[in-house]
Amino acid sequence: MFSLNVTLQKFNITREALLHSISQVNNQEINVKVSEHKWSIGQVCEHLVITESLFSKILEAALLTEEKIILSKDIQVIKDRQVEFEAPHYAEPQSSNYDVSDLKVKLSGTREKLNQVINGQTDLSIFTKRVAEHFYFKELRLDQWIELLYLHEGRHIKQIEDLQKQIVVKLRESGYIK
Repeated sequence: MFSLNVTLQKFNITREALLHSISQVNNQEINVKVSEHKWSIGQVCEHLVITESLFSKILEAALLTEEKIILSKDIQVIKDRQVEFEAPHYAEPQSSNYDVSDLKVKLSGTREKLNQVINGQTDLSIFTKRVAEHFYFKELRLDQWIELLYLHEGRHIKQIEDLQKQIVVKLRESGYIK
């Protein structure tokens, strides 16, 4: 059974880890692209803002649909960074210059909205009885959409940690830090 408390604990843990990770960089470092084909840490964070906002809208719309019972799917593949996923165009970051404080505010805003959508339900079992289409997993129960969100964020936290290490190397090579 879907447990809001467990989900919110996992949300909080992953969000705290994300905020801790981006607190370790300054406004210059958050905008460094270690290669032409990789996002900056700021772009990763913007992607997370966009994704969480989309998830909130998808959940809101799906909560208004008819009941549909489907089996849960294995979504743990999202944690495997060896499996590459290309973000859909509508979830790609548009900007290239970010401010750490602004990103923290945006992340807080999207999390607040998502919590409002979840906490607005008196019967939490509704999340197991409604579905929405996901670009990769196809038809997915709403409780799994919620689980997917913090798994996705955890994946990107690891990406940010890797980027932080690569940024230090790049800045050392270019003489910005010793």
